[in-house]
Amino acid sequence: MGHGVAAALLATLVVGSLRNSRRGGASLVEQATNANLALVQHANVDQFVTTQLLSVDFATGVASFVNAGHMNPLLVRGGKVAELALRADLVLGVDAGRTYRQQDVQLQVDDRLALVTDGMFERDAAAAEIEILLATLGPPAPARGGTGADPARVARLGRSRPRRRDGVAPGLVRNHARGAP
Repeated sequence: MGHGVAAALLATLVVGSLRNSRRGGASLVEQATNANLALVQHANVDQFVTTQLLSVDFATGVASFVNAGHMNPLLVRGGKVAELALRADLVLGVDAGRTYRQQDVQLQVDDRLALVTDGMFERDAAAAEIEILLATLGPPAPARGGTGADPARVARLGRSRPRRRDGVAPGLVRNHARGAP
């Protein structure tokens, strides 16, 4: 998406469209389709957005994704980090008739998903060594309190040095579902 005012306007348009669709009960595919159409109709022809939409059913442990040209999330399972092999659809804002697909991944108890942006790997952010940091987080915290991952290590995921302003936005999701396979 970039940086600056133009990028902020694109982000506002996409987030507003996604939020409006989600609040209206739209599926992930419908949300992506609506955001794509909003960009095609209101953004410049040379502007586009990559995104990863995610919905987790914590009762079943199924994570549903729509990947519109974005970097794949990382799965942390048993102390090992691996990129989820999701197929990327076209970025948002290029083709008004584009359809998107939902892809489902079965999570296991205590799995973690790390959602990353390209800012994690641009410039000197690669020094953050995201995969090493994720693998060393420690055991997940119990679902209802207790001890677990060191908060200082989690905080380091989004920066390679203090006071960075590069749009790095890591996200971490943990599956607490005990009924999941």
